[in-house]
Amino acid sequence: MRIVVRLLGTHRSFLPSGARGGMVELEFPGATVTLAEIRGRLGMPPQTPRIVFHQGNPIDDDHQLVDRDEVVFVSPVGGG
Repeated sequence: MRIVVRLLGTHRSFLPSGARGGMVELEFPGATVTLAEIRGRLGMPPQTPRIVFHQGNPIDDDHQLVDRDEVVFVSPVGGG
């Protein structure tokens, strides 16, 4: 199973070497994978501030993803 992961802003520091354009395709065994497993594969600590989107909706670490899904990691922004 393959998941497309896009990392924006400061999250790009978690891209594996050789990744280009802020994107990497990760391969996992099985039919589903959680966002927590993806984050772990990237070496991103659980406390890293982030918002992750799947199909335009924010998701949590326990969200189940399937083959060819795409997720986008962005940094939360504050201000006013």
